[in-house]
Amino acid sequence: MLRRRTYGVALGGVLGVASSVFVAPPTPAVNASASGLMLQAQEVDAIGPKALIVGNLHGVYRTIDAGRHWINITPPVIASQPVLLSHLAAIVSAGGNRLWLELEGDARIDFTPYSSNDGLSWRLLKNTTVVFPPTQKWRTTGLNSKASIPKGLRIRDLYLASPSLGWAQATGPRIGVFAPTYLLRTTNGGKSWTAMTT
Repeated sequence: MLRRRTYGVALGGVLGVASSVFVAPPTPAVNASASGLMLQAQEVDAIGPKALIVGNLHGVYRTIDAGRHWINITPPVIASQPVLLSHLAAIVSAGGNRLWLELEGDARIDFTPYSSNDGLSWRLLKNTTVVFPPTQKWRTTGLNSKASIPKGLRIRDLYLASPSLGWAQATGPRIGVFAPTYLLRTTNGGKSWTAMTT
């Protein structure tokens, strides 16, 4: 199933009240190839030329150096209730340092985690209506037909951050009913893609 990739770069309107502010120091940056396991990326948003936010069933992570190091910026409310990560439907960024996490699927999720400082601290916007003007960052077209892709993966969305650097979400073999999505990177304009590792 193809997801929409039309999230905004400007906040059209936010109606609501910030009920709490959560500040937690991010965990130290880790080397992207420390364990060698492919980095799952259920939700992704590009926030700068070399910056990316990735959400998966383990947390929300940020890189500012094209994926060499990652910082865990998972909001404390989600870190304390990891089941909420399975409800993460989108990561939306605007202006580089403003982030929203869109949670869907449970009536009890009546808040939107919001950060105005790259995920260093979060507040919960209650009863929020957010209007995001459509912009297209990620696309499904433009993949080089001769591109080298890791075996067993299929690119479904890609984003070229520069003429050489690009990112892609790729689906892998199903694990039971779960179809994992992984993060790929290109440093040669899409001629070859490598899987990011944790």
